[in-house]
Order: sequence, then structure tokens, then C-alpha cells
Amino acid sequence: MVVVVTESNPKAVLKTRQLLEKYKDNLHGVKVIAIANKQDMPGSMRPESVQDLLGVPTYGMVAINPKERLNGYKLIVNGLRDMVQIAA
Repeated sequence: MVVVVTESNPKAVLKTRQLLEKYKDNLHGVKVIAIANKQDMPGSMRPESVQDLLGVPTYGMVAINPKERLNGYKLIVNGLRDMVQIAA
């Protein structure tokens, strides 16, 4: 599983898209999700828009918020758990 964390501003999202494109052959068959951080900043893109650009499931976050960090942790743990169940 690969978790890509990007700031939610357009420049950072486009850079992240370039990185995903660059390594797409290495990611074939790998579960990839994105976290669109800094949702609280002016000019931030909504997670749905980031997802449209990146082409992977994307979840919004404000990492300085402890509750949202915990939700991000749970998201990663649940994703890994799902992968283990599929492999079993």
C-alpha cells in the first residue's frame, strides 16, 4: 500500500500527479491512496478535486488537528487490514 500525502494547493497536487505518473509502472497492482493535507488553508482544493486529478482515492485532512490525524491513522490501518484479508 502506498499513501501519498500532498498539500491541497494546485501546484502541490500537480507535482504529486507528476510523481504518480513517473512511478505508475512500479505501482501496478499496488493499492494507492492520497491524503490532501492543509484543507484549512486558503485556496486549498477539495479532496474530490484532488482525487479527480490524481486518479486515486483521496481523503482530506488538516494534520495539525489531532482528531483528523487519528482518522488518517485509522484510514491507513483499515486499508492495510483490507489488504491482509484479501490476501488470506
